[in-house]
Amino acid sequence: MGDTSRRRFKRLRATTQAQDVPHEPSTSESVATALNVNTSGLSVFPDELLLEILSYYPGASGTNLQSDCIDVNARVARREALDSLSQTCRNLRKFFRPYIWECIEVCSGMQVGDTVLEGGTTRRDRNFALELLRQLEIVTIRDPSLAEYVKIVNVEVKDYSPRGVLAELARCLALFSNLHTVKLKLADGSETNRGASDAFRQHLYPQIRFLIISQQGLSLLKSCPGVRVVRPLAMNSWMPQAFLDTMVEHCHCVEKLPISISCGMIERLPTIFPCLKELSINTTHLFSDVKHATALSMLKDLRIIRVNGSMYSQPRVAWAKALVHELRLLVKEKNYAFIQQSANASFHWAESAIIIQAHEPS
Repeated sequence: MGDTSRRRFKRLRATTQAQDVPHEPSTSESVATALNVNTSGLSVFPDELLLEILSYYPGASGTNLQSDCIDVNARVARREALDSLSQTCRNLRKFFRPYIWECIEVCSGMQVGDTVLEGGTTRRDRNFALELLRQLEIVTIRDPSLAEYVKIVNVEVKDYSPRGVLAELARCLALFSNLHTVKLKLADGSETNRGASDAFRQHLYPQIRFLIISQQGLSLLKSCPGVRVVRPLAMNSWMPQAFLDTMVEHCHCVEKLPISISCGMIERLPTIFPCLKELSINTTHLFSDVKHATALSMLKDLRIIRVNGSMYSQPRVAWAKALVHELRLLVKEKNYAFIQQSANASFHWAESAIIIQAHEPS
C-alpha cells in the first residue's frame, strides 16, 4: 500500500472514531485493516472476560441513594474509570459504553472538577444547575443514543433558575426509556414549587419504579403511575398524609407501603393498592377487632405485614395470632407458621411468606 493510501485511511479512521459512525471499508481499506489489526490484549478478550473485569466495579444501584456524598463520589469515580477504559480500544468502548451513563447524579458533597458542590449562595446554587444541564446535554443532545442507558437519576435542584432547570429535567426524564429510579430533592420555595408543577404535569413517566422525593416533588409523583416504591426524603417511619393522598389518586401499582391506618382504610387497601407485597401499619384501635384486617386476604401478592403500635408486645402478639387464625380460615391454601422471637411475632410460609411482626416502638 502506498503512502497516500495509508494517510487517507488514517484520516478516515480518525474521522469515524471521532464521530462514532459505522463505516463500510473499501477494498484498499480492508487490506490496511488486515495489516493493522490488533490480535492480542484487551481488543480480543471475549465478552465474558470483559464482564468479569467489570464485575470488580460496584454496580449502579438505586437502593442506597439515602447514603452520603462518599458513595456519590465513588460512583462518579467509577464512571470516569469506565470512560477512560472505553477510550483504550474499540472493543472496550463497545462493551463499557452502556455502563458509563447509567447514573445522572448531581448532589451536595459531589466532586465536580476542582469544586465540591455545596448550596447556600447564588453562585454555589448555579454550580448545581450547570452540572445537571451538562450531564443531561451529553445524553440527550450530544449523543442521544446514550439516553437508553440511563437507569438512575439522583439530583438536587437549587434556587438558581429552577423553572428552566426543572423544565429540562422533566423533558429528559421522558427520554430515558430504561429509567427505573429517581431521587429528587427540591429547594423549598414558591418559584421551585411552581416550576415543578408546570414541568412535570406535561409528562408521564410509566417506566419509573422507585421514587425518593421531598414534599416539593409531589408533582413528579403524580406523573409516575407505575411507581412501585415511594420514599419521602424526610420520612422517619410512616408515609406523610400528603404523599398517601397523592398515591391513592395516581399510583395504584405501589408494592410497599408504610402507613398509619384506620379501620376503614385497611378495608379499602385491596381496591386502592391491589399490587401490595409489603405493608407496615401503625395503629392501636385495630386491636379491638381483628375482623377489619381480614380484608388483607384479598391482596394476592402480599408477602409481609408488619404491625406497630403503642401497646405492649403481648397484646400485639395476641392480635397477630388472632389475625393469623382468621387468615387461615380465609386462605386455606397457604401454610402459616408462627414464630415468636423477643418482642416480635412473625407468621410465614415457605415460598411465599407473609410475615406479621409486632415491633417494640423505638
